[in-house]
Amino acid sequence: MLAVGLTDRFVIHLLLVLVASVGSAAFHPSAAGTAGGLSSSRQGVALAVYLVGGYDGFAVSQLAFAAAYRRSPGARRCARSHCSFWSSR
Repeated sequence: MLAVGLTDRFVIHLLLVLVASVGSAAFHPSAAGTAGGLSSSRQGVALAVYLVGGYDGFAVSQLAFAAAYRRSPGARRCARSHCSFWSSR
């Protein structure tokens, strides 16, 4: 997902996010079932730990994306010309 910040083309951003989302959608249902099945007596706790880890990972990914995008060629070019994201496309 960090590769999204390495390009300055919106279409490539969109494709990279789409690929990552499809991969996530394929993985999460079966992983949630596995996480719940790890503990026969405390399935709710096991699933809660799995979900909290996922939410924490999502939060950190947003910070990583913002840092990667700020270093991307498109962001630097836009910062020099004071353009907004939508007006530069």
